[in-house]
Amino acid sequence: MDEPWVETAEDIQEKEVLTNNAAIVSDSKNSLVDAFEASYRSHLLDLVHVDRTLKYKLWEDGLVSLEKQKTNASDVNNDLNHLKNSVALHAPMNERLAIPERIDQTLENLTKEPWRLKHRTLQKHRRTSENGQK
Repeated sequence: MDEPWVETAEDIQEKEVLTNNAAIVSDSKNSLVDAFEASYRSHLLDLVHVDRTLKYKLWEDGLVSLEKQKTNASDVNNDLNHLKNSVALHAPMNERLAIPERIDQTLENLTKEPWRLKHRTLQKHRRTSENGQK
């Protein structure tokens, strides 16, 4: 574990800067996540790192082409940016009812992503098989 993150986390804990229900938002660097880990605290990827981490994880698995990696990461990124923009639009105007609806829609879209990825990958394999048989 990187000492600077451990020291930073300990310093923050000592100063009681974070509440018990605070969420840590960062990249997915293990040393950072581990330093702030607590059963009562959650860790969230920042918006930029969701895209990067998803592309990396899809690449790491080796099952998805670069094109499909980019397509799926773009779909997720579009959903998250739509949510971010909706909150930015509705919150200042105190239109609080629109925000939960947008969150629900985003969650619904994100739960479909594994199916979309699988479907796109299967389509590619079918086309490859069909072309190989000709």
